[in-house]
Amino acid sequence: MRTNRRKIVRVALLLLLGSLLLIGFNLSNPASISLSRTSSTALTNSLKPSYLKPVVSGKPYIGLKAPLTGSSTTSTQALNAPVTLSPTTLGTPVTTNAPVPSQSTTTTASSQVLSHEPMKDFGIQPATLTQSQWDVLLNIAQSAGAKVISFDFNWASYEPNGPAPSGEWTNLDSFVSDVRSRGLLIRIQIVGMPDWARSPGEPSFASAPWLAPSTASEIQAWSQFVTRLASHFGNEIAYYEIWNEENELSFFSQGPNPSIYANILEASYVAIKSVTNVPQVMFGGTSRNDIGFVSQVYAALDSQFPTTATADHHFFDILGVHPYSGDRAPNVVLSSWVYQDQWGTMDENYTGFEQLHALMAQHGEGYKHIYISEFGYNTAPWNGFSAVSDTTRATYLTEAFNLAAQSGYVDGLCWYYFYPTPWNPASWTLLQGSGPSWQQTATFTALENVPNS
Repeated sequence: MRTNRRKIVRVALLLLLGSLLLIGFNLSNPASISLSRTSSTALTNSLKPSYLKPVVSGKPYIGLKAPLTGSSTTSTQALNAPVTLSPTTLGTPVTTNAPVPSQSTTTTASSQVLSHEPMKDFGIQPATLTQSQWDVLLNIAQSAGAKVISFDFNWASYEPNGPAPSGEWTNLDSFVSDVRSRGLLIRIQIVGMPDWARSPGEPSFASAPWLAPSTASEIQAWSQFVTRLASHFGNEIAYYEIWNEENELSFFSQGPNPSIYANILEASYVAIKSVTNVPQVMFGGTSRNDIGFVSQVYAALDSQFPTTATADHHFFDILGVHPYSGDRAPNVVLSSWVYQDQWGTMDENYTGFEQLHALMAQHGEGYKHIYISEFGYNTAPWNGFSAVSDTTRATYLTEAFNLAAQSGYVDGLCWYYFYPTPWNPASWTLLQGSGPSWQQTATFTALENVPNS
């Protein structure tokens, strides 16, 4: 009996020793750790919306131009009656990198290790350029590490006489082909409404170029136009940004209205996703970090599309923002620049986009990323702000990219603006003069030196 017991004890001790050795091997074996992380990542990805699965680090996968069938989007394009939204005060969002509390006065954002460098986005307007001119600009952009080329797509300009592509699309097709042949992504900002699509009694495009579609017939025409646009370009476009600074009277002629914008966003999302599921639909970049307005759009979407808003992720994949900070450095945070307006919280500090990300997380959409589709400084005085010299704004550009990278969720940053145009004064631009002999500024050199993603 004693001999058997000793054998049993020895066997048990050997088994225990073997288990301990196996555990030690796994802990020191990188392959086993990698496998564990892969399994965790797979589980996380399985919880994300299906259309986000092809996205790596928030960047879209751009495949061949081919419409996809069987879209999972269930929302209809019917126009729901606008709801009356009362101004609300948004509480302080929960975030690991929140702006300075309101009782603070002035501070400087802390410096951290870069974690997710935003893609460099360069704006080019092909409608006003020859192919030789845009080739020069594309060469300059690529030399600075461009990843994205963006341009405005004004419906009134490209379909001025009815619902059919005009001759201008031929020039645009050549531009898109040139950009894609260089391996660059494309972001287009969809704006404008032609006279033929406006309801009776509406002002003309000439007198109100920033009038947005709002009536049932206008929303239906808009939806059909976006469908034609997405069908034409398919997956050649990485980002479809829906309107521009819809929270500003200057760019929303009937007056900013979360309910109307909610209808435009829903119609656009459904139209694009019915054709292709690869590009990302972008919530139009708001003027400054308008947390209150975005919150009201969320409320409008939930009210106007109660059966589909949550299922379709509130009809946008990525949030655009224009976090201008006047003449102040991006890393300066002033409590006085966080205040309440008619919609709720407005944060005019550059890093106020952190509150926008926290707002998405409050709605269960913290997986979504942010895209800074405009940001920059003016070398001339404007709107009560002092001029910012080229040398100073070069430093500010580096700070802006660093702070965006620290967040880990800002996918792109478009400096306003790349080169002078009839709409983009030279006092804002990275290049000076006119093509093809544009001169580079100190700010452009700073952009060249920003790390690539």
